Amino acid sequence: MNHVKAGDIVVTQDIGLASKLLLKEVHVMSPRGIIFEGNEIYTALDK
Repeated sequence: MNHVKAGDIVVTQDIGLASKLLLKEVHVMSPRGIIFEGNEIYTALDK
């Protein structure tokens, strides 16, 4: 997380990490190919 910059792509299954990366304008997707987006990440965090 400390080395990413805006526009990078990260693959992770950690939803908490994904939410932090989205704030840095990083493109995040799960190992299954699901692309995390700002509006949807909060719904996933609530589960």
